[in-house]
Amino acid sequence: MQSGPSSPGATAGEEQGRRWPSGHTGTAKGPGRRKGAAGARSPRKREWIKKIRAIRKTLADLRDTDEINPHLYRTLYRQAAGGQFRSVAHLKAHLALISGRMK
Repeated sequence: MQSGPSSPGATAGEEQGRRWPSGHTGTAKGPGRRKGAAGARSPRKREWIKKIRAIRKTLADLRDTDEINPHLYRTLYRQAAGGQFRSVAHLKAHLALISGRMK
């Protein structure tokens, strides 16, 4: 029997050998284990907040690096608030379309 912690990398007093790595979502996520509706397990409002924050951060980065001017930033910001863009990728595709028209 070895002395000290039972898992490599752990210090004495820390037993983390049997824990899942960080970021591991766990098992038993299948349909047979679900009790709440999809909107209860991942509320639509939380999904919206995640999406709109990502889009707004991208827009701010584009404005700060002078890839878009403040007027276009404000227009796209309002469109994002109205739900026009599904994701950051959709926003960038829209920007590529606009820039193609502007040339």
